[in-house]
Amino acid sequence: MRVTDKAGNYTESDGFVLNVDTSVPTTTAAITAQTTSDTTPIVSGTVSADLVNGEYLVVTVNGKTYTSQTGGAVVVDPDHNTWYLQIPDSDALGVASYNVTAQVKSSAGNGNTTGIANGSLVIDTTTVNTDWATTAGNSNNSTMTVGTNSSGLWNIIANGQSYSSSDSSTYAGNALTNTRSYYVVSQTAADFDRNGTQDVFGTETGYAGSTQVMWTYDGSTYNASQLAMGTTIWYGGVVAYDKNGDGYLDLAYGDAGADSITYLINNNGVLTPDGTNGGAGFWGQFTTMREISGVDLNNDGTVDIVQHTNRSGAYSLTVMNNNGNGTLSIGQNLTNVFCG
Repeated sequence: MRVTDKAGNYTESDGFVLNVDTSVPTTTAAITAQTTSDTTPIVSGTVSADLVNGEYLVVTVNGKTYTSQTGGAVVVDPDHNTWYLQIPDSDALGVASYNVTAQVKSSAGNGNTTGIANGSLVIDTTTVNTDWATTAGNSNNSTMTVGTNSSGLWNIIANGQSYSSSDSSTYAGNALTNTRSYYVVSQTAADFDRNGTQDVFGTETGYAGSTQVMWTYDGSTYNASQLAMGTTIWYGGVVAYDKNGDGYLDLAYGDAGADSITYLINNNGVLTPDGTNGGAGFWGQFTTMREISGVDLNNDGTVDIVQHTNRSGAYSLTVMNNNGNGTLSIGQNLTNVFCG
């Protein structure tokens, strides 16, 4: 390109390529309508085909225009032909109804005017109904388990009740009644017998009979019984993990008494103490205390145990590596993490 003044002086630019794009995209966008109390909601939708040759999406909300061009706020997922826009905090919306538009444009900014999509976005003051627990639980609650039910909706276990949802604000309560007067301190849910329902395993404020409570779920009722630990424990945590990869979940417990190691092995749906005194091969090396967690620390596909232990007065955070062959071994051991 050359720029020339009236006297004939000129300057030439560096060479460049000029692309002329007169195409009009045939790809269209759709918008998912929503009503929310969130003033910076995520607006989303779909596109009818892949965006090609530099095409991009333009979304307008409340007079503000957002695009999927580089650095833009609109994100397009090419694998699923979906898009979303997180309204920035600086553009927070007020309580009102908004018309959202979306249009696919070519690299030159050409857009098919008949391909402009319109959608509804309503910001209101309606709050989520939290008065759904119509069945009262007990007054003592030290633990909560959150999961999903067979419909993929929330199931919350707390206060001696299992609250299972059928929609976002409707929950049915189902009592978990203990076999004795102890309170539950910790719990975990696990389908230990692989019958398709989640059972619940708890630890209690007492240790009589060297047992702790469990509830098996038959699809409508939680039935309580006492599970033999092989030793006396109380006030500990409990986690489920698969020690030997057989698909049956095993259990590991903590103990406030600091005088035990308590692991249970699952043999085709039957839980029994794992090795001598439930020690899983560690009996006599250390004792365990309340805190316990299951996590795949080394990303090898097996769940390891991380636990508060007492090793000759050194209150440690100890990793029990799951070797994947039915055995555990001591991994990292951080001494004096705990004060007791």
